Amino acid sequence: MSRMKSALERGAVSAIVVLLSWGCTAGSASVSPLASSSNAPASSFAAIPSAGEPGLAGGRLIALADGVDGSLALWALDSESKWTVVVPAPGATGMGRTAGGIALATGREVDLRPAADLTRPVSHLALDWSGVARGVPIVALDGSAGGELAIVGAEADKVYYALAGTDGAVTSLAGAPTQSFSPLASWLDGARLLVLSMDNHEQSRLAVLDVSSHQLSHAQALLGVRWFAVSSDQGTIAAATANAIYVEPAATLLGGSAPQPIASLGASQVVWDMALDATGSHLFTLSGIVGEDGTVGSIHEIEYARGAGGWAMTLDQGVPFGRAIAQVYLP
Repeated sequence: MSRMKSALERGAVSAIVVLLSWGCTAGSASVSPLASSSNAPASSFAAIPSAGEPGLAGGRLIALADGVDGSLALWALDSESKWTVVVPAPGATGMGRTAGGIALATGREVDLRPAADLTRPVSHLALDWSGVARGVPIVALDGSAGGELAIVGAEADKVYYALAGTDGAVTSLAGAPTQSFSPLASWLDGARLLVLSMDNHEQSRLAVLDVSSHQLSHAQALLGVRWFAVSSDQGTIAAATANAIYVEPAATLLGGSAPQPIASLGASQVVWDMALDATGSHLFTLSGIVGEDGTVGSIHEIEYARGAGGWAMTLDQGVPFGRAIAQVYLP
């Protein structure tokens, strides 16, 4: 599996390889048998709970992953920790959270879907790509409170970071990383994006991109960051390195103080597709074991929850899919 193998062997890879090759090849990886067979895909599509019904940790975890027939679909993890297919999503290349639900990308097209009903788009965002990386698909995106979409696209030797306004106009983000361990972008507030960027010593760090001044600032707290997630209230950041997982207030992880991990990772363990709940008190992540041939097996969904005594693992369960592109938590 080229994404994980490249990342582990070289320690720093381009945004092109990291996210897109995972989406294209993880389904062909030799995935070990999963521990739980009770999470088998449903035979028919089921609606996820409405916003007023009980859900996982008060909300819903949504994954874009292999469907029942092998094509991509949206999945939901319910309050009983069971995965259910919400709706097929053939050809989807990326998914991100918005203020009202999710944005689902298919190539260079984006549909906006409300949290109350993810089975159909409430609107199709007609994007104007004039002069912006023609032909490169969207692989990651995140919506601001004001409706702007941060977009990351990658394919072969091309990568770009851009903003899509509410009118659909797409503008390139000057100052954005040219190399990233994982091509991600999440809003920290109305003017700043959190990204991953390689520093002058080829170390992967959290970085903040000011979308107005186009200045990129590297955080000093952590080295070798492979993935991150931001809570929807934008106050908490989760980050993963090769050895550990960290969850701290944004100011801590973006500062210079060394954080304490909430969990350590095994020698062959990798985590990706991290998602925080609204307040940063629950973290969800996919976890797998890298085999000698570089493929990832034994894929599990793991949840950590913050309580009075600190952080503890509250879920460790096999998933019914072998390829996952993204996860988001909907309050």
